[in-house]
Formats: sequence, structure tokens, C-alpha cells
Amino acid sequence: LCEAAIPLESDFKTTGEAIRTVKAGEVIELLEGPKKETYPPGLRVKCKTTTADAATGWLTVQDKAGTKYAEADNRYYNCVSSVAMTDSKDIKDCKVVRKLAVGELFLVDEEPHQVEGAGIFRVKAKAIKDDAEGWVTTKGNAGTVYAEPSGKHYSVLVAAPLTQKFSSADSGEVVKELSVGDAVMVLEGPKEEVYPAETRVKGKALSDGTVGWISLSSSTTPWAPFYKCKTASTMHEALVSESSAVREIEAQEVLEVLEGPCFEGDDLRAKCCAEKDGATGWVTVQEGDAAPRLEPLAA
Repeated sequence: LCEAAIPLESDFKTTGEAIRTVKAGEVIELLEGPKKETYPPGLRVKCKTTTADAATGWLTVQDKAGTKYAEADNRYYNCVSSVAMTDSKDIKDCKVVRKLAVGELFLVDEEPHQVEGAGIFRVKAKAIKDDAEGWVTTKGNAGTVYAEPSGKHYSVLVAAPLTQKFSSADSGEVVKELSVGDAVMVLEGPKEEVYPAETRVKGKALSDGTVGWISLSSSTTPWAPFYKCKTASTMHEALVSESSAVREIEAQEVLEVLEGPCFEGDDLRAKCCAEKDGATGWVTVQEGDAAPRLEPLAA
């Protein structure tokens, strides 16, 4: 018995396509399982955005399905020594735009190139601090390193939330929604996130015969075909509620389900036999999104 809406999926793996949503009150007939589905660990990083707001939180780098939300971005370079940014690639014929300080970041679009005859490596760069643009020496002719890939900067590949807490299952408030192409600087991690195994069953929805896989959870419970009437209801001869009435069902009466529950429009209906006198007919289990009229008895 589904006590809340859950996805009915095409495959055993939870990454399968959702066939449809099983609504609260629907019953799934077990065909296969239960089976345990385990997952590889995901990766999460604590990071801050490179934008002016410097929003800080946790970001999923890779989830349990293997989807990559962000990856290391080697376009970001960090100055390990003070170095000049110049207006020209030619070190002999250039002017200094400004000095880059130790720890300052700049962005490149390509790998540094070795300057012929000079023995140095130069790259076209854009300073993160003030958007100043020019050429920077990353490695001198004596082997001195002036700048190197940051290793701490990631680029967002799939839109994802930046959240307060490490656990993706209990992530707290969303600090900021990140878009594709956004950059973040890692403060902590990557850390492995372990996901609990899920119990999966293959079943058939009694409402329409659709077959698929669901995960057992607090939203599902074993079902027995017995219900107690919470409020007085009418028992009808047919599935459609406009059909002739068999009799009125009183509150607290116990009914045994013979067929269904299934939908008539938005209403969940079931063919039942009244324990009181054996009267048989169709009764509304739940009308639309209203409170259920019939309460399932424990299996």
C-alpha cells in the first residue's frame, strides 16, 4: 500500500525511467523481490563561489548514479611568486599592466606556451581580482615557477544547489542555486558520501495493471484487503459513482476488497464485500485529494 506518491520506474536501478507516479492509496501487487540496490559513494565538496557574494556551502561533485555535477577546472592559475602581467607576449617589447601578488588568481583559455629563444613559458591571462588582461610568465628560464594550476577550482557542469550541510539527504537550506559554467573554490574535500542501500520490488499497480519497480520506504506498508469505513458512504453496483446504489455503508463498518482499488477519474474506488451482511458493490476509498473515506486495516 502506498501512503504517499512514489515513482514507478522501468528498471531495477533507481536511475531508470519513471513510468508514472503511484498515488497515495494505490496498491502494488508484488511480482519480484524484494532486492537490495547498493550504490557507489558520491563526492561532495565544501566550497565558495568566485562571484562577489562569495556564497559558501556544500556541492555534489558526483552523485550515486555517477552523474558529474562539477569537475576540477585547470583554467584557474594561482601565483606562487609575484609576477608581472604585461600587455604583450614578447618579453623584450612589452609594458607592465600590473604586478600579480602571491596567492592571486587568474584565468586562462589555453595551456602556457614556451617562448622560442627565451626558454620561458607564457600565457594570456585575465585576473580574477579586477579583470585585468595581459600576458603572464608561468615558468622562468631557470625553472622558477611563478604560477601553476590552482587545483582547488571547480567548474559546474550541471545546475545544482549549494547547500548548508554535507549530507545530501539532510542538506539544510539552499545557499545558492549554481548554474552551468559557474566556478567555485574548494575549501574542504572532496569527501565521500555513503548512500544507504534501497529495497526494491517489482510490482503491478492494481489500479491499471502498470508494471514497474518501486523502492520500499516509510511511504509503503504491507497491505491486507480489509478496510474500515471512516465516514458513511454509498455502495454502488458499478465502478462509476452514478450507478445504482446497493446500500449505505455506515461508519466503522468493515469491508473486504474484491477488486481494485482503481481510479474513476480522480477518485479511488474499490469493489468490496461488507462483513456485516455480505453486500457487494463499489465504494469510494478516496475522493480526489480529500481525506480517505476508507481506512486500511493492518496486514
